[in-house]
Amino acid sequence: MKRTALTMQQLQEQAAAVTENTEHRRKLIIEYHRRIVLPVGCLVISLLGLPLGLQARPGRKAIGFQVGLALFVLYYILFTMATTMAEEDILPIVPSLWAPNILFLALAGFWIVRVTNEKSLFPETLTRAMRAAGSRITTPTKRLIAKITTFADREDEAAQHEREAQSKAR
Repeated sequence: MKRTALTMQQLQEQAAAVTENTEHRRKLIIEYHRRIVLPVGCLVISLLGLPLGLQARPGRKAIGFQVGLALFVLYYILFTMATTMAEEDILPIVPSLWAPNILFLALAGFWIVRVTNEKSLFPETLTRAMRAAGSRITTPTKRLIAKITTFADREDEAAQHEREAQSKAR
């Protein structure tokens, strides 16, 4: 019987029946915890949405949707990495599967406290650092785009002149 078709109790019983740390036993325990971790993860991610939604006020830039989407993708990546590490027996099963939930719950708690105290989600020092890093990335990118655009415009002009010359020659 496939482990996804087993009940929670059957997963526990089959995992307890295997005494050695085999791949089969690890997969049974991982499936058991995955069935608990994912619903709890949904709750934790929804708790993260609370401070993100409260940040959208008149005169303030709403960042909730973008940050929420990025956090969801980050959660999925962390959960997938943790599952893989548990399957490969690199990390213990329980801590690795529960780590993304604990991390995101701590972040949700931190943000809820900041919003309750009417502060921004990110501390000012982090905001300044992100802006500085962003300008270091965006300024060269803007220059590169301007050069590419200028080059493409010159190519378009040259092609236009060539077409005009060919049409006059006919």
